[in-house]
Amino acid sequence: MSWGKILLIIYVGFCALLGWSVYILVTHVKVDLVSRYYRQEAQNYQQLIEAKQRAAQIHPFRVNKADPFMLLQVPEEQIKTTLRGEAFFYCVYDEKFDKTIQLEPDKSGQQMIPQSWLKGKRYTIKLQWNDGKQVFYTERELNLTH
Repeated sequence: MSWGKILLIIYVGFCALLGWSVYILVTHVKVDLVSRYYRQEAQNYQQLIEAKQRAAQIHPFRVNKADPFMLLQVPEEQIKTTLRGEAFFYCVYDEKFDKTIQLEPDKSGQQMIPQSWLKGKRYTIKLQWNDGKQVFYTERELNLTH
């Protein structure tokens, strides 16, 4: 067998292996978008920017681990207001672990969330709330591994 035929066989084998690898990646690897409704969210992006700016002007919405719970603490300025909103726990690596929880803080401005509700280990918490006058939005990173 000549060198030309050997190189041709190696090249064809390499191309077949590369094609098979691409096929496996496309058909078997799950690729999640950040949100299923990203087009709708993109249209409302200016309102989101304004809500983030309003949230930056007050004390932060705190999130602390207090085993076996997660403790959400409302900003001090809004403890006495009628707060409505939600906390979206976005799991960064698997949408099956995403969780949305309605904000229902007690009179001291705290809300306890059982950590058992959160099956993932890394989350981005997207907090959006309304104090009756304005909408606020903020994000926090949460790592449950330590």
